[in-house]
Amino acid sequence: MRRRSTSLFIAIALVVSSSAFVSLSQTDSPQQLPWRQPALGNHGAVTAGHPLAAQAGLDILKNGGNAVDAAVAMAGVLAVVRPHMNGIGGDTFMLIYNASEGRVYGLNGSGRAGSRADADAFRARGLQRMPVRGLNAVTVPGTVSAWAAASSRFGTRRLSALLQPAIRLAFGGFPVSQRLGSDLQSARHIISRSAELSQTFMPGGELLAVGDLVTQANLGESLRVVAESNGEAFYRGDLAGTLADYFSAGEGLITREDLADQSAEWVEPVVTSYHGLDVYALPPNTQGIALLMLLNMIEEFDFDRITATSPEYLHLLIEAKKLAFADRDEHVADPAGYEAPIDSLISKVYAGIRAEMIDPQRAAAERQTGQSRRLDDDTVVCTSADIQGNVVVLIQSLFNSFGSGEVAGSTGIILQNRGALFSLEQGHPNELTAGRRPYHTLCPSLIMHNGSPVLGLATPGGDGQVQTLVQVINNWHLFGMDIQSAIEAPRFRSYDGLDVSIEEGVGPESISDLELRGHRLRLFRTGQSVDFGGAQGIVILQSGAAGSVFMAGADPRREAIALAW
Repeated sequence: MRRRSTSLFIAIALVVSSSAFVSLSQTDSPQQLPWRQPALGNHGAVTAGHPLAAQAGLDILKNGGNAVDAAVAMAGVLAVVRPHMNGIGGDTFMLIYNASEGRVYGLNGSGRAGSRADADAFRARGLQRMPVRGLNAVTVPGTVSAWAAASSRFGTRRLSALLQPAIRLAFGGFPVSQRLGSDLQSARHIISRSAELSQTFMPGGELLAVGDLVTQANLGESLRVVAESNGEAFYRGDLAGTLADYFSAGEGLITREDLADQSAEWVEPVVTSYHGLDVYALPPNTQGIALLMLLNMIEEFDFDRITATSPEYLHLLIEAKKLAFADRDEHVADPAGYEAPIDSLISKVYAGIRAEMIDPQRAAAERQTGQSRRLDDDTVVCTSADIQGNVVVLIQSLFNSFGSGEVAGSTGIILQNRGALFSLEQGHPNELTAGRRPYHTLCPSLIMHNGSPVLGLATPGGDGQVQTLVQVINNWHLFGMDIQSAIEAPRFRSYDGLDVSIEEGVGPESISDLELRGHRLRLFRTGQSVDFGGAQGIVILQSGAAGSVFMAGADPRREAIALAW
């Protein structure tokens, strides 16, 4: 492995036609049996973190809706069927390619700290970090504002119609899957502390088992009110009053005025070039710049005769991640309070400087600062693409499992704990401040070539999101895998210092080599752990006058599924 002198790979070309994809060699792919085939269609495609959500999105497309309509409908269903991971008490981000304008839009649907937030008050209590659970960790939920903003600007259906599948599932119920059953077991201690959560997920004192129906009538009623008011009731109507009363009674940080002030923000995405592609992500307060910094750094290197599981390659990604995350932790915060040097951080010149710091033979023990901690992975994503050429990548989350552990009275709304990611370090760019948005791990990506979208990709996984995205992008673009194989391929996740979780499918020789370089590895069977995220992506294959062909993939590590027609 050496610094790049000409090109990372000889004769790498972006595949932009369906015939080219068919001819791709899989010789550089890791040896594995494919779990699934990619979904293929020529009218549209969707992916979602639950089959019922994907079905809702595909139904929207089949009935004439566009990609934005499908994404919002899927997000609504996910808020019901993955209730511990996301919901209308959480936050949502989107990247949207609008085909009529040929432009990528970013939508920041994260909420702000309440007007009662005061870092000095927390420090006076002897706290060095923000509380993880309880009302003090709750920021204003932004999800509903994002749904309303996206559907109003780019959708073809009213929010009242898009949320009907979610409302039906909330009232009528849905069966507990194996994935949800396992997640409920893991969160039993959180559920048991809340009367409202126990009533829904532990009726009679016993956790719901696989095949049992989950009904959420209170949530269904809140969704109905949100749908009929186009989201207004959540922030400025009776529902907002109920939420504000709950915060006040529990000495929370949010007032009714804070709710009324919430609005999703249209933002300019950040972008970098990467081996012939243009990779788009969201700017701070998300970690999107870390994705671009990591890609820029690894583009600085040449590799000879490597594969996706070569130890030289894996070592480089792990070490570059440490450098990107150090900068991320230093600079990602709400731009309303701190102006990060984004242009410098994502520049090729800076990437070259940082790449010089990577020792190709030895793992660095210390690179990170600030936010370093193991972050929960309770996030959902969905993607959609339509025949008109629109593409949406959506991600939403409560943060920890069941968020703050608080359900807002009889509303059925589980409240997020995104405020836990504020810093209590005095003077830090991400210091808890009333009206500011916290640092976010949510990181959708949209990849373009010659002005057209070729891949919409996202994953849950907290700090692992950027790492998974880079590995999947390279598997697809550099190692010639189709999107499903790129997602299924074995991967790693780097934590603080030398700690790395890695799937055994990379092979015993690579594992031994990485350990010799100083990495402290924790091994997992490939595909058997949610630690490695749950990637979902749609590739748009340009095929000339006949239109587009869509190839969609979804991660078997979670409950994700891809559908196309």
